Amino acid sequence: MVDRRVIEELVDGDLFVVGVEIAGDSVEVVIDGDRNVTVEDCVRISKLIESRYDRDVEDYSLTVISAGVGSPLVHERQYKKLLGKPVEVQLVSGKKRVGLLRGYGSEVIIDDESYPMDEIKTVREHLTFS
Repeated sequence: MVDRRVIEELVDGDLFVVGVEIAGDSVEVVIDGDRNVTVEDCVRISKLIESRYDRDVEDYSLTVISAGVGSPLVHERQYKKLLGKPVEVQLVSGKKRVGLLRGYGSEVIIDDESYPMDEIKTVREHLTFS
């Protein structure tokens, strides 16, 4: 049986697991990194996971993808990576706020305003095109 904890333990260094979804025989692993994640990183992690499980015993399809730009932040290391960069905060109330990420923890600090985590629906990297 493919196990989320085993997958998380296999991924280390400057890459980390953001999510694992197991539905029937389909396994999707979402990774991110302290640097940009490459296609080669996804292939390497896929091979690492496949080497842990015996295909004759475990019948599954595996997809390893990078957390895309605009994906919600779910891991502390994602927040750390974006310190000082523009983010979009969607509050539970429906309001949105865009600004520079100045801090995170029990609350998220955007520019000079603090938002408690329980009032935040999502935080995403904010891209501007010029």
